[in-house]
Amino acid sequence: MKDILKPKNEEEAIQMLHKFNEDLLPRKFGKTGQIWTGLLCVVIAVGLVCYVDQIRRGLSITGMGDTVSWGIYISNFVFFVAISLVGSLITAILNLLNISWRSPITRVAEIIAVACIIFAGLIIVVDMGRPDRILNMFIYGRIQSPIVWDVIVVMTYMTISLLFLYFPLLPGIAFCSDHFKDIPKWQKNMYKWLSLGWKFKPEQYNTVRKAVTVLSILII
Repeated sequence: MKDILKPKNEEEAIQMLHKFNEDLLPRKFGKTGQIWTGLLCVVIAVGLVCYVDQIRRGLSITGMGDTVSWGIYISNFVFFVAISLVGSLITAILNLLNISWRSPITRVAEIIAVACIIFAGLIIVVDMGRPDRILNMFIYGRIQSPIVWDVIVVMTYMTISLLFLYFPLLPGIAFCSDHFKDIPKWQKNMYKWLSLGWKFKPEQYNTVRKAVTVLSILII
């Protein structure tokens, strides 16, 4: 087990990464997965219906007013930002400690972090009484406004989190480009474009490792 978890050299580490990428290749979507996806689609549909009703009738239907200004929207915003922070923090600490078995955990943690920060951004939009005027916030927004700071923080954090997720995925994307044969041409070109010309060279791994280290420090 120790030999598996701790590669002896760079070449062995690359072979381990290839094996890790093979384990992550898509598999057949089972019946349980289809049922679960269907249930989630129903929840999304109900949420969209409620949101359309909110746009038509105003934020008063949520119970917010002069005395209750936050409610569940801001609570959810804080919740998703906190979950995203925890995901990125776990990834950053494991990367800086250079723990050999971290790859599966950090990848899942960072996917959760990116998803949650996207939801946090969407909640800001949902919390607006007039989402059609969102561009006015960028054009006429004042730095004294709390919602402007919310947008600045979320966009900055989302950018760092996306890079934090994307850089370690480069070998996996190139792996998909090389191993997926029976896929549409546009999809193969997409993998090739997203891989940024990755050739599995040691110097490329070193560059990504340095970039991830800098991002880990920024996240913390």
